[in-house]
Amino acid sequence: MAKAGYDGLMKGELFVVPGMMNKALVASRRILSEGAQASLNEAFYKKAPSQDQKRERGVFEEAVTSKR
Repeated sequence: MAKAGYDGLMKGELFVVPGMMNKALVASRRILSEGAQASLNEAFYKKAPSQDQKRERGVFEEAVTSKR
């Protein structure tokens, strides 16, 4: 996320939206009502059942702090 923002800054971009799902959400704002957009956001960001989760919360934070 930070790398994408930095790269966009260096290219002079006003907005940077990393990730395909985030780009889809931003693009859909132009054609969907606020209610439909809210439902779509909720579906994208709701918590996945534990058997479907690919990693535990905090894995990336742990990796960064252990390198210090």
